[in-house]
Parts: sequence; structure tokens; C-alpha cells
Amino acid sequence: MKPTDRLCFGEFRLDPANALLVRGDERVVIAPKPFDLLCYLVERAGRLATKDELLDAVWGDGRGAESSLSVSINALRTALGDDSKSPTYIETVSRRGYRFVAPVLVEPEQSGPAAPERPQAEPAVLSAPLLRADGRNDLRVGRAAQLAALEALAAQAASGARQFVFLTGEAGIGKTTLVEMLIERLAARGVNVLAGRCVEHFSAEEAFLPLLEAIEDGAARAGSEAFRKALRDHAPTWVAEIPGVVPAEDLAALRHDVLGATRERRLREFADLFERLGAQGPWLLALEDLHWSDLATLDALSRLAHGRGRAPLLVVATYRKPDVALSDHPVGRLHQELHVRGLCAELPLSGLSQPNVERYLELRLGGETTSDLGAQVFWRTQGQPLFLVALVEYFVTQGMIVEVEGRWAPSALKPISQDGMPRDLAEAIARRIDRLAPNDQRMLEIASAAGAKFSAALVAAAMRREVGDVEEACEALARGGQALAPDGVEEWPDGAIAGRYRFQHALYQEFLQQRLAPGQRAQAHRLFGERLERAYAGRTQEVASTLAAYFEQGRDFARAARFLEEAAAQAAKRLNNREAAVYLDRALALVDRLPAESQAEARLRLLQNRGWTRRSAGDFMGAIEDFAATVALSETEGDREAQIRALVDLSRFCLFFDRARCLGLAGRAADLSRGLEIGDLRSLAEANRANLTLLLTGWRDDEAALCRSALAPLRGSNDAAMIVRNMQVEAVLELMNARYERCRAVAEDGEQRSHEAGDVYFYLVFSILKGTALVYLGRLGAALKLLREVLEQTEKNASRALSGPCLLHIAWIHAEAGDHEGALRICEEILDDGLKRNPSNYYLAYNVLAKARLGLGDLAGARAVLDEETRHVEDVIVETTHQYLYLHNGAELSLLSGDLAQARDWAQRLRRLAAAPPESAYLALAHRLSARIALAEGDLAQARADILDAAEVVAGGGAPLAAARVHDCAAEIFAAAGREEKAAEFRAEAARARGVLARSFDAGEPLQALMQRGVGHETIG
Repeated sequence: MKPTDRLCFGEFRLDPANALLVRGDERVVIAPKPFDLLCYLVERAGRLATKDELLDAVWGDGRGAESSLSVSINALRTALGDDSKSPTYIETVSRRGYRFVAPVLVEPEQSGPAAPERPQAEPAVLSAPLLRADGRNDLRVGRAAQLAALEALAAQAASGARQFVFLTGEAGIGKTTLVEMLIERLAARGVNVLAGRCVEHFSAEEAFLPLLEAIEDGAARAGSEAFRKALRDHAPTWVAEIPGVVPAEDLAALRHDVLGATRERRLREFADLFERLGAQGPWLLALEDLHWSDLATLDALSRLAHGRGRAPLLVVATYRKPDVALSDHPVGRLHQELHVRGLCAELPLSGLSQPNVERYLELRLGGETTSDLGAQVFWRTQGQPLFLVALVEYFVTQGMIVEVEGRWAPSALKPISQDGMPRDLAEAIARRIDRLAPNDQRMLEIASAAGAKFSAALVAAAMRREVGDVEEACEALARGGQALAPDGVEEWPDGAIAGRYRFQHALYQEFLQQRLAPGQRAQAHRLFGERLERAYAGRTQEVASTLAAYFEQGRDFARAARFLEEAAAQAAKRLNNREAAVYLDRALALVDRLPAESQAEARLRLLQNRGWTRRSAGDFMGAIEDFAATVALSETEGDREAQIRALVDLSRFCLFFDRARCLGLAGRAADLSRGLEIGDLRSLAEANRANLTLLLTGWRDDEAALCRSALAPLRGSNDAAMIVRNMQVEAVLELMNARYERCRAVAEDGEQRSHEAGDVYFYLVFSILKGTALVYLGRLGAALKLLREVLEQTEKNASRALSGPCLLHIAWIHAEAGDHEGALRICEEILDDGLKRNPSNYYLAYNVLAKARLGLGDLAGARAVLDEETRHVEDVIVETTHQYLYLHNGAELSLLSGDLAQARDWAQRLRRLAAAPPESAYLALAHRLSARIALAEGDLAQARADILDAAEVVAGGGAPLAAARVHDCAAEIFAAAGREEKAAEFRAEAARARGVLARSFDAGEPLQALMQRGVGHETIG
């Protein structure tokens, strides 16, 4: 930096060589020491300057006192309009010193003639330029310093260092126009632009709305194929919400990719996207009016700002700082958090300087103005841009300023009266609106209720006028620069085509809305909703959230609740279950406003829907709360059918968190169902009770027969939810009955149905049931491939509650294939208190841990695991399917430890348990354990008898995993008896079984080699 260079920050330009500080075009007078202090800080922007360093540099030889430094800092803050508690320029570093925190642009010394004092007519800050008779609308002035600062940040961003800047200021100060100017300039230089805006009433309800608007607009732009491809490749969860980006033939693959998508995944994809987009050049993401933002959007921006990868991105976000201070909107906390971490800059906008006001007057009026006119206008408006526009319009229409000898000046015949002049922006807007024809005023008031942007067709419906008449009036206002601007054309499904318009500034809409009486506003919203509902007849799900908002504000609460339900269903279809739950929350809040006779039915339906939605979002405890509330309410209301459904659902959910209640809830549902005319519901309740009884208390033929009998009628049900519940019960029944091929087929059907419905919970349940059946069928490779695919999906979605069970089953397959180290590593990496809370996860994890430690010869470690599991078994019911491996591990540990009596006890318990269904694999393994115990006791004859019993069980070939281990053991026993020929036969059988197992793996899979070698066969189970 040269001594003659000037330094620009915020609205200021610092010229150290000439001892000048300029704000806009006005000199800011400050004393010499504070000026020198400012120069020192600005020249070292971003770096801590200690108090001693500043005293030496500014006062020299430490002769200054710390009090002098504090006084000078306070003088600078006063001159800059800075706030010590929320600094824009000078930050205090407690007990150490100060840091200049605003972005600084170095402006090299100009060569040639000096630049003129008066700013050039370059674009700047007026949000609603008035049109002249010749059609010119370039009336924007000033803001050169802010534009320069933003362009400097854009230059830094282009190098790959992401930049984040907040444009802050009161309403009407010119934030929008400054953003528009920046977009124009950067787009002209080849910067890619995405822009979105938050909207009052809607943004706080719908997740990511301004970001979706920005992305959808970018995807729709001509020549954006590279952007669309990046979206498809790196942000599929965002693509799923934007129609037209993915070809129809790829939609099925997309739905599979985003199944179970969580908000965490969407946040990660959004942040990663801009790092991937860097190959397409620099980007500008402009987001306006974050004081109306939803929380999800703020989370996404926080994730983006915290990113560490290279991203040529400038994010410009605007919000009204005074409004945020009053409302405590979280955007203020986001700003503060990013500021503290040094991840953002702020450009606060204030009024235009007097020279810029005078320049605007010249442009607006088309000629020179007198100095007293500029002074009066500046004094009244303080350079507030929107107020300035409105006030000048008022002067012109009132004849208070006239052209005299080529110069504009206050009228001598009708001088400007301070009493008659609008006192503030609100009054200026009011007078501007009041000058319009009554019909136009009324139309604008109705339009303001529709939103910042609106369709002429909606306004026409609310005013009971022809659409053409409303369009004509809107066009006339837009041409005259009166409150409105055109915003394209909208076509509805019913064939209606109408112009769209937007208010020139949000303040116009806010002011006009306040003029509507509450009853008038409610009526307008109701009429908007009715017209939009007719327009989208048969397709209301596409605009359900908008319809819900209109009817809620229109006091038609029944329709509002209905469309909130529809919006929730649509959100769930897009796999956005969190948003769906929010819609259902709002619908439940409206129930008390429905007619008394319909409240109970609506609340029951909404509670059930929210319970399933919460479950799909991973909020299992919230789901249990909703189903419990449904049970209580349905009992109070005497709605037995709703009570039974809720009890069935609650009993299945408690299986994962509160098993002591499962059987009681299931039994209660079955008891209530007796005598019901609805056969399907009665069958489901009976099947569910019998199924849980078998699962938690052990196999009984009579209960199994009852379960099958109850399931049979449900196969022909037309109720999709009933069919899926039925298939879950049937798949579990077939798994317990060791009918593994049937279990696999039912689970595969359920997997497909739940995938089509977007139900990630049932998709996971069926995938794991299918994988478990494949393991028992000896198709370990197919099971591993399936579970890895599901795991990849759950990990993409950052869903630990769903990825944990997948990993545990993968660990089990590793253990069965002989990779004990791999199984142990997986379990130890993922096992935590959260995973243990689900009993199914707990028992599987501890069974695999014990099996792995046994395989590694770590008997002490295996004993510690089994002891812990045994203590847990005494407190929490364990399902039969997990007891097999638990008992086998216990027998194996006792056998290897030399406690043969204890080993025989474990083996006998395993044989009794496996004999009931019968479960052939574990029944054979129980006989194998007995044979090995007999062999250890020296009873070779008993060992031969027991191992032949085991071989007979697996003779059918349906359990190759057990068969390989039984035949290996048989070969060992017969070889010990000197019957080598028979031993060779068993070795051949074992090799054949291992071949079946090995061939189930893909070529190159490491577990295939282990399986072929028979690694770990001595610790089978």
C-alpha cells in the first residue's frame, strides 16, 4: 500500500495523506489523535493492536495514558456511528486492545485530473425509482463505497475464500436496490448468481423457502445445465423438491437416493454444493429479508459460513436490524455468532448524504436545483431513500417546487410548509396512496393481504371484479411507478391466466395491510383461498400450504386444518418429515377452533398422523407420546376403533423402548377388538398380540396357529397401512418359525411397498428382516450387500438411529464369516448409550461382541460381555431370535473354559429353545455343542451319537452355515474314532457347504476367502 492510497470501508473513505475522512461526499471532522489512531487501525484491519502498541504508535514513546486511548476510541466510534457492544468497525478485545473488523478496500491514487467532488450518476440505493416522461428510471445515486466494499469481497471470494456479508438497515434504506446493483455488476463480469427472498407469513413456516427459490430460479435459467447436473450429482435432496430438474425416467432412482433424507443431510449437501460449483466459476448467493427467515434457512447459512473447503462464493444477506432487535428473530444471533468467529462482515446502510440527495433531485426533476431545495429535502428525509422518493413526489404533485429559469426551486406562490410536509416515511407513503383513486386504493389494500407478490386473479376474486379490470388498474399503477411493479404472468390448472405484480417495497404492503380492518382482511384471505382451491381442483396438494395459510387467516379453520394435513402429506411424500410434523403441529393447534362435534375426530386423526410422521423423522419418543395420547383420547371419546389402532401401534413401538408394556398393550387391543364388525382391525389386533407373545415369551404352536389364522384375512385388505402392518407381523412370525425363505419373500414385498410409500422406518425394518433371513439361508454375501446398501443410504442421511442397526447386522455377518476382529471393531466403534436404549440393538451388539471375543480367544473379554448381558436379561425381556446366539455363546465360553457341566446346561437350554419351532440351524448347533462336550469328557460314543443327530437336522440343506460347522465337527469326531473314511465324507460335505456360503459373496470380497478356508468354524453359532 502506498502512502497516497485511500482506504474505503463501509460508507467511509479514509485519505491518510490528506488527513481526510469522508462519509459519502461529506467530510467527517475528527481531532488529530483520533484520526492517527484510525489510520493505524484501518491499515492493520483484522489484526489485534494492543494498547501499548497503539500508545507507542500514536502518542509516541508511551507518553500517552490509557485514558487518552479510551477517549480517542470513543471519539472514533461517535464519528463512525459505531456501537461498542455490536461493533461494525472497531472491536474491543478485552484487556488487550482493539481490532478493526470491517472489510477494507485499498483505492490506489488516481493519476490524471482530480476526480470531481460530486458523485457520478451511478446506480445506488433508491428502491422504487420514479419513471420520468421519457421512460428513464436510472435515478439511483450514491453508495459507491458500499459497492466498492462488496466488489472487494467478491474479488476475495473469486480466489476461493468464501465471504459472507450482512447488509443491515431499517426498512426503505435501500438494501434491495444495492443488492440489485451488485447483481448487475457481478453478472456482467461472468459471476453466477442465485437470489432468493423471504416472505412474511410464509417463510417462517416452510423450511428452506428462500434457498429453494434461489436454487429453482438458477435451475430454470437458460444455459444452466451444468448447474442442474451439479444439483443432481451433489444435492439430490434439494432436487427432489424442485420439479423438472430430473428427467421422468430418473425419478425412481432419485426417490431411492433420498429415501429417509434428514435435515442434517440437506444441510450437508447445501454446504458441499458450493464447493462443487467452484469449477463453474465464482458465485453470488443473495438472500433478502432474513428478518422473516425460517430456522432451517439460517441453519443452512451457518453451515455454509463455517465451511472450510475452497468455495468461490460471496453470500450477501439483508435484514432489518431494528426489527430483529424488537422481535428477537434468530438471524440476529446467527449474525453475532458468525461475527465473533470472524466469519462475516457487516455493511450497515444509513441515509444518503446531502450531495447525493441534491444529485437525486437533479436526476428526478431533469435539471439543476437550488441549494435551499436540497437542504430542505435532506433535512426532512435525512437521506432516507424511500422517504426521499415519496417526499419529492409529494412536492411535485402539490406544486411546491417549480422550474424557474432552468433551475428547480421552492415555489414562491405555494411555498413548502413544514406543517404540511409529511413527517416521516409512513406519512409520506400514506399521502402517496391517498392521492390515488378510491378504487385503486381499495385494490391495493386487498392486494396487500395476498402478499408481497400477488396474482391479479386472486385480487379480482376478493373484489368480485373481472380479472381484466384488475390487471388494467395494476398495469396503470406500475407504469406510473405507483406502489406496484410487474412480476410476470401466472397460469393456473383451471386455465386462468393473469398478470402477477409485486409491491415496489415491503413497506407499501405493510402500510396497506394496516388499513384493512380485521374483518376485511379475514374475508379477503378466505376469498383468496376459495379461488385458489377452485383453480387447483384435484391438485390442491401443490398449493396446500398456501391454501392453509389463506384459510387460517380467513378464519375458516376447518379448511385450514384440512389443507395443513394435505401439506403434511405432501411434505412427507417429499421425505421432509420434519416439515410435515410442523404442519401437523399447526393443525392440532386449530382443533379447538373447529365445531365442537368434529374436534375429537380431528384430534385423533392428527395425533395418529403426527405419531407416524415423528416416527419417520426418527423421533421415536415423540411418536410414543402421540400414540399414548391417542389411546387416552379415543378411550374418553368412546372411539374403540381408533383406540385399537393406537394400542397396536404403541405396542410395536414399545418393543424398542419399553418392553414391559408391550404384551399388556397388545392384549388390551385384542380384548377391545372382540365383537368388532371391522374384521381387518380385529384380525390385526389378534395377530399382533399372538406375534408379540411368541417373540417375547417363546414359541407355542397354539399361539402361532392363532397368529396365522388372524393374518390370513388381512392379505386381501385395501388398506395400505393395514397391509404393511400385516406384513411386518407375518415376516417376524416366519423368522421365528425358521421359515426363512418365506420370511425373505414377505420382507422383500414389504421393503418394496414401504419404499414406494417413502416410509423409511418400515423400509429399514423389512430390509433387516430380509437380511437376517438371508443369513440363515446361507446367503451371507447377499445379506451383506443388502445391508451395506441400506447403510449407505442411512449414512447419507446422517441418521444414526437407522444406521446403527445396519452396522450391527453387518458386524454379525463378519463374525459368522470368521472376521472376528472386523466384527469387534464395528461394534466397539458404534456402541453407545443411545444405541443401547433399544433392546434389540443391545442384545445383538452384545451377542456379536461375545462371539467375536470367543473367536479371538479372549475368554476373559467374552465372559465380561456375557456377564453384562446376563444381568440385562434379568431386567429386560429378550426376544427369542436373540436368545439363540446368547445361549450358544454361553455354552461355547463354558466349554472353552473347561466348565463342562455349565456348558451342558447352556447347550440343553439352547436345544429346548430351538426344538420348539423348530429352528434347524441352532438345533443342529445345540447337538454339535453336546457332541463337543462329550468329546471333552472322553465319551466318544456319545459324541458320535450327538453329532449324527446334528447332521440329521441339517441333512435337508436348508442351513448351510450350520451344516459346514456340523460336518467339520463330525469329521473331527470320526477321525478321532479311527473312522477316516467316514471323516472324509463329512469333510467333503463341509467343503460343499462352505462353497455355497463362499459363492454368495461377490468376487473379491475379503469375507469370501475367510469363508472358503473355514476360519473360525470352532466358535460357530
